[in-house]
Amino acid sequence: MNPDFWLGYFYLAQALERLGDLNGALEAYSDAARLSDGHSNTFMARARVLAKLGRTEEIRPLLAALTMRAEHQYVPPFAVAVLNALVGDVDEAFVWLNRAVDANDVDLPDVPKEPSLKILYGDPRFDAFLQRCGCSDNESD
Repeated sequence: MNPDFWLGYFYLAQALERLGDLNGALEAYSDAARLSDGHSNTFMARARVLAKLGRTEEIRPLLAALTMRAEHQYVPPFAVAVLNALVGDVDEAFVWLNRAVDANDVDLPDVPKEPSLKILYGDPRFDAFLQRCGCSDNESD
């Protein structure tokens, strides 16, 4: 009913992504980002789709924008950790995951089941992180 309701585009994008229309999902996530003034979930969702499309280098500008935004306003550290993991920057992903614990980020329960963080699973720091945040490591196997 409201063509500017960003969540409508976000949910449309999720449906398109699940149906395998990654380009359509990316377009809808981009509309959601524009209409939401860059909600952190739209950054994560676009980055995930770009990774699925093999367009990892296109995640870097999203990461730069999100990191810059975090200098001036609250950005969930989990979101920045996810984007760092998707571009392969494991060390920086851990920096942001630890910030997520310090900030009591509401997304911490998603850590063990977040597919974008699989690059971290074999790292001994990941198990230590799961203990620190009180997350179960059973879900990441």
